[in-house]
Amino acid sequence: MKRTLAGLLALAAALSLPAAARAQVTPFSIEPRIGVAAPVATTADDEQTGLAIGGDVIFRITPLVSIYGGYEWQRANAAGADSVDLSFYGWEGGIRLTFSPIGPYTPFVRGGLVYKRGKAETDGGQVLTGDQATGFEVGVGTEIGIPRVPVALTPQVGFSTVQNDQWAYVQVGLHIRI
Repeated sequence: MKRTLAGLLALAAALSLPAAARAQVTPFSIEPRIGVAAPVATTADDEQTGLAIGGDVIFRITPLVSIYGGYEWQRANAAGADSVDLSFYGWEGGIRLTFSPIGPYTPFVRGGLVYKRGKAETDGGQVLTGDQATGFEVGVGTEIGIPRVPVALTPQVGFSTVQNDQWAYVQVGLHIRI
């Protein structure tokens, strides 16, 4: 009981410290994201807009430059065939540039490589799985700090392509400094 009370008091004290005293302890942060991925170009003929979920581990090298690596999963229906579910999933990694704050907003750009696989499932149980393929992604967004905690909302937009499949995405994340 005493340890629990002491832990809660320490947590309350940490959250009430001034921002400068609460500086990020390590150069690591995590960023889970959720949003939508819309097919573009010829991909729009074959797919509908769907759900996109992902997350990254980010390592800050300097205040401007970070590297990231993570996993992304997208799901949509085939255009004109609601009985076919399409999913794309795989790894991503690259460089993220975080610029100086502009008021409450801290803009960033990111770009790197993706390594994904596609899968199609029908209502009849047939599953077609494609090979892993390499592509790239680019994105832009902003961190919107949440007062008194080392967390920021990160709305972002971007573009991703693997072989002949291309998507534009809109996502919101939660950048959590460790």
